[in-house]
Parts: sequence; C-alpha cells; structure tokens
Amino acid sequence: MKLLASGFLITLNFLYFRYMKKLLFTSFIFLFCLSLSAQKEVSTDEPLDYEELIEGEKVKFESRISSGDYSHLGLATMPGQQMMALTVSSALSRRKMTYDEVKGSPYLMEKPVHGIIVKNNGDEIVKVPLKVDLYSQTIVATNLDGKDISLNPKEYKSIILPYNNQILTLEKVNIDEPDIFYAVLYQDPEILFFREDYATFKDATSNGISDTEASFTTRKNYYIKHRRDKHPTKVKLKDKYILKSLPKRKADSILRHIKKNKLKLQSEEDFIKAFIATKSKYQKS
Repeated sequence: MKLLASGFLITLNFLYFRYMKKLLFTSFIFLFCLSLSAQKEVSTDEPLDYEELIEGEKVKFESRISSGDYSHLGLATMPGQQMMALTVSSALSRRKMTYDEVKGSPYLMEKPVHGIIVKNNGDEIVKVPLKVDLYSQTIVATNLDGKDISLNPKEYKSIILPYNNQILTLEKVNIDEPDIFYAVLYQDPEILFFREDYATFKDATSNGISDTEASFTTRKNYYIKHRRDKHPTKVKLKDKYILKSLPKRKADSILRHIKKNKLKLQSEEDFIKAFIATKSKYQKS
C-alpha cells in the first residue's frame, strides 16, 4: 500500500513538473513575442499633421529659449567675429553705399528676433538678437553694446529663430558651400529638403532719359539631398523636378498621394505637407 502511495506521489509530482515546465515555457514565449512587438517599428499610413508639427516646434523653441539669459553670456569676446561693413560697391557713384542708401532690404527679417545659436560642441546660447544678412550670407548678432557683429560660421553648427509664424532652423548642410547656413525645411532618414535665401544687388543706372535706384532683391533656391550622397541637387519648385530628384520609392509614394487626393503641389508648404503625409510614422508601443 505504501509502495502504491509512493508511486502515486511520484507520478503526481512528475505531472506537476511537466505542467509547470509547459506553463513557464508558454509564458516565456508570450513575453518574448511581446518584447519583439514592443521593439518593432510599427508603420502606419496615417499622415502626420503639419499644423501640429509647427505648433510643437514653437513649444520646443519657447522652452529652450526660456532656459537661459543672453545678457550673462555676450558674444563680443567670442573669436572670429568682425564688425559688419553694411556697404555695397556702386560702380555708378564710384563709392561704397550703405545698406540704408539702397532700395529694398538684404535681410531675411527687418528687425532682430531672439534666437538660439548652437555651437559646434552642442552648447546653446539663447535669447540672442539675430538677423540674417542675405547679401553677405552672414548671421548678424547684436552684442551687449548694441552693435551688429558678424558671426564666424566655423564656430557654430546651427541657428534657430522664429520666422513667418514658424520656427526656422538654419544649418550648414551643403558641402559645396560649407560656411553658408541654409533653411532646413524637411528631413527624414532618406532625404533632406532645404532652401537657400539670398539677395542680389542691382546698381543704379542713369542713361540721360531715366534713372533707376540701386536696389536689393531677395531670391530663393531649393535643394534635395539624398542622405547617401555628398552633394545636393538644385530643384525647381514643381512636381516633375522634385519627384525626379527623389529616391524611387519615395517618389512613387508621393505620386500616389498626389493622384489619390487630386493635389497640385505648387508651394514650398505643399511639398513639405506631401513629404510629411507620405512618411511612415514610426513609434514604439
């Protein structure tokens, strides 16, 4: 009888061990799959909202710019800066003309705005009064003495400032012009879409019949750069030129988006929205 009871207990323990082993194995498989699911990049066709992204950038900018005080830092003692000349050469008058004597403006914005300067080491200088001189292609800061100074582009990685109710990030993204800051409009792991803002000077003329004033004219160029390429491609702001410059998979995706929604892309904003709408949104669950 004792032998029978002992055998029964052994069998029971064996079955219990098998059951627990199976339960633990099943739990391990479940947790492993759950972990893979959590790490997996989940793609969805749901488009990102352009306006929400713009507002998000504003919130981040305000948070960053409120974290410091420019008055405690100053730019006058930083190396590589020169006082702004603010003049252009006039062949007609055979002299240097100040910017104030020329019709139009060479600046991206008329008045200085408080922005953020990011140094090469990642340190940020905030609340700096900034302007962008599109004729000399320089970033102009107002120092603590109230004077305009030209920043040495080799010392800085990027400039962040408010412009046209958005937050504009200027970066040195063109290897062909390593010291020029360009407006980064859109970027993802595959492409970079950026804009060159510049100003041209037209001298005054006098032919005895009519005279014209010396003037500045602001202009724009657009570029697409593949992440795998060193050099960007200059593009016109039209469907066929933009699509031709993109990787085939991205171009096909945007073309489907255009046809499905019966769109006609004509402006800078239209193309940015199309890039955003066709970008896979990756998130970790």
